[in-house]
Amino acid sequence: MIMLVLIINPPSKDHTVANREGAGGLGTVTTREHGFFYPTQTIAYIAAVLKQHSYEVKIIDAVLLQYNVHRTLKAIKRVQFDVIGVYISYKTIYEDIASVSYTHLTLPTTERV
Repeated sequence: MIMLVLIINPPSKDHTVANREGAGGLGTVTTREHGFFYPTQTIAYIAAVLKQHSYEVKIIDAVLLQYNVHRTLKAIKRVQFDVIGVYISYKTIYEDIASVSYTHLTLPTTERV
């Protein structure tokens, strides 16, 4: 059986852009008008390795898509995933922990890593 894995780059707080790749992986947060959308290379690397090991991988980059928490959770509920990984950074840790909590409430039987 092939496991279906979802990797999430959680949404930014309102009017900001979270860049979890920035500052050597510690993350940065800028205002939306001064922010830029940094490619999530870490998520791409993880997805590539999982695919090489026969996992099916989906990615939701809520920052790039400019999703809020509600829209992100709506996207997550469309498919039953076996495992969900959430990308976190030091600078966005509190929002990221909240995203994990919301994900757990939405899909309580799915493993989170």
